[in-house]
Amino acid sequence: MEVYQNGNLVRRHAFRSDKDYQHYEFELAPGSYDIKGPGIAPIPVRVKSGEYVTADLPIPLCL
Repeated sequence: MEVYQNGNLVRRHAFRSDKDYQHYEFELAPGSYDIKGPGIAPIPVRVKSGEYVTADLPIPLCL
């Protein structure tokens, strides 16, 4: 999984790849981000100070 802000990579982390439910966490400063993963369209996320933000990521058909 990768997190971008204004087109710049700010976080990257490899997670287990299977069809089981997964829980990913990134600690991010307030701002707007795009979460990207293999085989999925970018998901826009806005983080505000003091908030916990969640996003559902689809399971790609093939990794």
